Amino acid sequence: MPSRNRHREAARRGARARVSALPAAPQAAGPTRITEPAGAEVLAAHLLDPDRRLPVAVVSIPSGEQDPWILADEVARDVAGLAEVYVLPTDECSWRLSALLPDMTQVYGGAGRVYPTGLAWTKDPFASPLRFAYDAAEGQRATDELTRDALGMAARAGVSASTMSVLEASGTVTALAPPSRALVRLDDGEPATIWQELTLPSVPIEHLVERGMAVSGRLDPETRRLDIAGLLMTSQALELTPGTTVLAKVVEVRPDVAHLALLPDVVVPVQRHRVTANPNDTLTSLLTVGEVVVARVETAGSSIALRLDDVDEDDEPLAAPSLIAGGPPWLAPPTFGPLDETDVSPAVLPPVEAAPRPQAIAAVAPPATRTLSLSLDAARARISALEAELHAKDARLEPLERELAAHRRRTEQLTEEVQRLREQVAHQKTHLRLRSNKMAKQKVAVDPDVTTQRWFVDPAEQFRYEVYAAWVRRIPAGEKHERALTEYTLGPDFLRSMERIEGVPREKVLNVVVEVLTGIAERAAGREMHPLRSGAGGADPVVTRADGATCWRVSLQSNTPQARRLHFWRREGMVEFSRVVLHDDMSP
Repeated sequence: MPSRNRHREAARRGARARVSALPAAPQAAGPTRITEPAGAEVLAAHLLDPDRRLPVAVVSIPSGEQDPWILADEVARDVAGLAEVYVLPTDECSWRLSALLPDMTQVYGGAGRVYPTGLAWTKDPFASPLRFAYDAAEGQRATDELTRDALGMAARAGVSASTMSVLEASGTVTALAPPSRALVRLDDGEPATIWQELTLPSVPIEHLVERGMAVSGRLDPETRRLDIAGLLMTSQALELTPGTTVLAKVVEVRPDVAHLALLPDVVVPVQRHRVTANPNDTLTSLLTVGEVVVARVETAGSSIALRLDDVDEDDEPLAAPSLIAGGPPWLAPPTFGPLDETDVSPAVLPPVEAAPRPQAIAAVAPPATRTLSLSLDAARARISALEAELHAKDARLEPLERELAAHRRRTEQLTEEVQRLREQVAHQKTHLRLRSNKMAKQKVAVDPDVTTQRWFVDPAEQFRYEVYAAWVRRIPAGEKHERALTEYTLGPDFLRSMERIEGVPREKVLNVVVEVLTGIAERAAGREMHPLRSGAGGADPVVTRADGATCWRVSLQSNTPQARRLHFWRREGMVEFSRVVLHDDMSP
């Protein structure tokens, strides 16, 4: 039995004797802290329990820090009753947990990860995405990502407000706070919030509800969350007629096939020849995940078929269905405007600071009467003091309400601007796709933009140019913003090692470097990316430098004698490529 499996089985056996070390349910006071390796073993057994009922968020503390950069208390508050939250230091505790979990599913060094229910995540690390926070400034972003992950996984697992103390409630949507919140004024005048992650995680809130819409559901009095999942009508019959055009959302794109959703649970595969007539096109260069396109219905009924290559700009698609009765269409149609080659990059918008939460004014209870001889003057003095206190609180609340209203107006303006820019980029892509189809029909030849010319005398400058060119070719246009190249340097022996180690093409090294710098390698099972350890054992400490950088190892080849590997150092968002080595070379 492999060493990692032996560790895992030992942890499971030990967990039966220590099951009381983990709480039976998430604690309202905040996250649970792991302080010793034995606790990490129990946590590993809990994560690997196929009958676990709730998702589990694990937030790691960076080396040398006392608290995590990810705000674990905030995550625990927002997912209370829906997921468990644990905090883990980066020391022998995290190394013990790493040894007991499958490769590519560990968490340490300041990152966070949510583990869904079941065990599918043990074979597919993408089911449990790693959220990075390299410093305190990135902590809030990672906190929001981790919260969305936990809430979405809870919704998919069937965990909702119905598991907590809830009340039936109804009201009216008063405002939207994209991408995932809607404000509701209940029939009794009290406020509530709809959380998109607990309703339909894949659909933005503005495509589920709209202002002025009546909603009802189950209200959690403590968090003021209103669960309207019972109103969803995702499984509904589609009345389609062959030849008509419809709206569809791109949910997955591969070079030869795209998957388009007519409803969140009605997804249709579309082959490349039904999208473009140009044999040089790939779907990844024409379509982007999340984009809304117009498609023509080729066949309807139980076997729906769509195509995009014969859609014109003047085709009027049918309105997309609503997912909630009385709600907006779940997809908005693209609009076509003139192609502006100079205005395709999104504007940089100022961040919107969250408005301070108005302090709730507690109901003032009358003082307990200890004796019937309380004087009337004393009672009047007490009433006057309470009225003064209430007036002071009203005075503090009024400016906060005005500030909140101003922030809401600014949020709406920015949301409209972001939507306009998104539509503009989508329109540009649609124009380019239609232009590509037209060129293919006219048999216009397109010369590939490929060159092997050396542009720099300095080998380091030439390598950096080739990395950038590989990134431009490898990453689709719609993903370049979120998959930007991380800052990196070249170690003193890196370029020489590329020349010494034969048997691996230079292009392969460039592609893997791009994968490392964009985060793709960390999630790709074939890359086998992991920290370099000082020994052969799974529990041996990882190799680090005096500046705190950790040495990592990633595969350039597999299933070949002395398969080549790439070693690099990583610390706080900076990568230094060390050497290209043979499989058995374990030197940093």
